[in-house]
Amino acid sequence: MAKVSSFVYCDRAEFDESHPKPKINELLDIIRPNSLPGNFSFSIVFGLIGLDRNQEIRIVFKGPDGEILLDTEMSKLHFEFNPKHPLKHQGVYIAMDIRNVDIPVEGIYETELYEPKGQIGNFPIPAFKRGDE
Repeated sequence: MAKVSSFVYCDRAEFDESHPKPKINELLDIIRPNSLPGNFSFSIVFGLIGLDRNQEIRIVFKGPDGEILLDTEMSKLHFEFNPKHPLKHQGVYIAMDIRNVDIPVEGIYETELYEPKGQIGNFPIPAFKRGDE
């Protein structure tokens, strides 16, 4: 079963061909839309280890009441294994832009990660309207 080795919310993440790990711009510990309800754009970056050759992953972003706001469905990961290392020790970094997702109310939102065998991670983040300090 795959395991999540790291997870962050950020303003934006980029991959550079010269570097295998994503460059993370401005870590986020809170979602701050200008108005509620409103839309907000951000990125997530996470590492996975313990993969198999046909690894699939599903990413779900949920609102405070458990409503699904984004669902990638189960998708196969495309990556190359290094034959010099045991399969169970290999991993990947995944960066995903989430653009203009609906943020209807203040509260705790969650990103959930799944593989076919079940949930492998749950990552909460609060959302509050900008200016409501």
